[in-house]
Amino acid sequence: MPPSVIPTPDVRPGARPAARRRRPPVALALALAAVVVAPGAAGAAPVERPARAAAPAPAAAAVPELGWGACPEGWTRDGVDPAAFDCAVAAVPLDHDDPTGPTIDLAVKRLPASGDPAKRIGTLFLNPGGPGGSGVGFVDSAEGAFPAEVLERFDVVGFDPRGVARSTPLACFPDLDTAVETLFDLPPFPVGTREQLRHFAAYRTYTDFCAGQVDEQPVIEHMSTADVARDLDLLRQAVGDEALTYAGYSYGTHLGDVYANLFPDRVRALALDAVIEPVAWTTGESRRQALTETTSHRLRTGEGAYGTLQALLAECAAAGPEACALAAGGDPSGDYDRLAAALLDEPLVVVDAEGGETRWTYAELVSTSLGALYDAGSYPALADLVAALLVLVDAREDGVAPDAATTARAAAAGERLATAADEPEPAEERVQISEGTDGVLCTDGDNPRRQRAWRTSAAAADAQGPYFGSAWVWSELACATWPVRADSRYTGPWDEETAAPVLVVGTRYDPATPYWDAVAVSEQLPGARLLTLEGWGHTALGASGCVDDAVARYLVDQQLPAEGTVCAADRRPFDPQPVSALRSAGPSGQAAKDDVVAALLGATTR
Repeated sequence: MPPSVIPTPDVRPGARPAARRRRPPVALALALAAVVVAPGAAGAAPVERPARAAAPAPAAAAVPELGWGACPEGWTRDGVDPAAFDCAVAAVPLDHDDPTGPTIDLAVKRLPASGDPAKRIGTLFLNPGGPGGSGVGFVDSAEGAFPAEVLERFDVVGFDPRGVARSTPLACFPDLDTAVETLFDLPPFPVGTREQLRHFAAYRTYTDFCAGQVDEQPVIEHMSTADVARDLDLLRQAVGDEALTYAGYSYGTHLGDVYANLFPDRVRALALDAVIEPVAWTTGESRRQALTETTSHRLRTGEGAYGTLQALLAECAAAGPEACALAAGGDPSGDYDRLAAALLDEPLVVVDAEGGETRWTYAELVSTSLGALYDAGSYPALADLVAALLVLVDAREDGVAPDAATTARAAAAGERLATAADEPEPAEERVQISEGTDGVLCTDGDNPRRQRAWRTSAAAADAQGPYFGSAWVWSELACATWPVRADSRYTGPWDEETAAPVLVVGTRYDPATPYWDAVAVSEQLPGARLLTLEGWGHTALGASGCVDDAVARYLVDQQLPAEGTVCAADRRPFDPQPVSALRSAGPSGQAAKDDVVAALLGATTR
């Protein structure tokens, strides 16, 4: 969940119009790939869907038939061979309480098992998180996410959840221009009353557009995680598996958790990495908490992000100035605080060698920092950025002209931390901006409806987790005025005994899903086993060969790691070269990590 899931401008107010524009920080990218939806269509269905099976019994939905075929254009990223995959479109009930009623489409993609067919175990389903992340896209990175023995024994299948991307999507705005006019000029998160009022007004306009789509796009009322879990169970049946094998990351862990509690007798192996505690995600501990605290406030996500920042700064101090530029002053934590205070007092404009301007505000610093915290490989660039900006701030306060070399360092570090995504071209068709996120977040969980409660929750979250608490709270603002509630949402119990034990993976310093959530879920689910990564960043993907091996043993052999197992990261953040098994395998290993981060940052809140 980023500080803002809505696009923000590449150039802040005050930048010279003629200057080269800086792409927004990774945490503020425009949905990384905005989904274009043809007017009046439920979603593209380039693969022909076979005729539905005979009418099911009154109490059961028809199991969808998967007519696997070549993947349509746009279903596979550039540089990946589309011939390696099969694609299909599955019909599932719009409303699972009306299983023989209207249907919606799910886009499904498969990487067939590469090994001996006689040794094939079944299907491994994936979800990269979000909510709103594309499972279809995540399958492209399967070879980087899992060791060869997993890929040899399983077909790997991902699907775009209902309301998302290539499945029947929810798209509130009539076109991209309208979305830009409504939301594009907002800062990463509001600082001060004036910006808060702008956010309230903009998000009210956005959710009013969504309210106008209730009749035209009824999927908006059926996007809870429980709906998606029931879809997943139909897909499990469609591939012929008696029980589910699944790997979920970030929000995808909540999908796995809901499935485990709805269908405990149908679990073969569920690997949940970067876990969300379900009570905080849905209802909170009390009615008062539900009315006064947002989802991320209840989850203490800002506190987890602040702890991760402090761990990064401690690593910087230990590594020394040769490895971490911010260590040169002897107090990285104090220097970060000093920079943040200076930018809160007065933004800093950095002009690069080409004349392009970047306006660094307090919110930009916090947002960029949060984006960098998701992947420990970004920590050196963040340290470079903070060190360079601090020198420029000090020069400004001393009335000294900025040093050209320091300015270049700041610009280069900012570029390293910026997203590589370009703005989508304006189109007359509908576009999905963050509806795939908000349609789930705002129906799964209780959130305050009054403006005063949002201000209070943001302030309290910032006291709990300095810098990041408020950023997380404001990222969920659509929920204050979201127009529908999902009657189907699942709110517990969370302690069903599953047919096979669940593996829970938690990273000690995770800025998006704090480690204590993994501990809680491992204690809630009977027989679950906690695997701890003593490391940094969001999810354990690409960080530890020890974790990779343990997850592979669990998925293939259903063998849990020993109780209390703690894996070390393959490298520390300021070591010169990564050596993890996934990273050394080539770009696909980093792509798997990037897919999960993109699901969180680009089109999602978690």
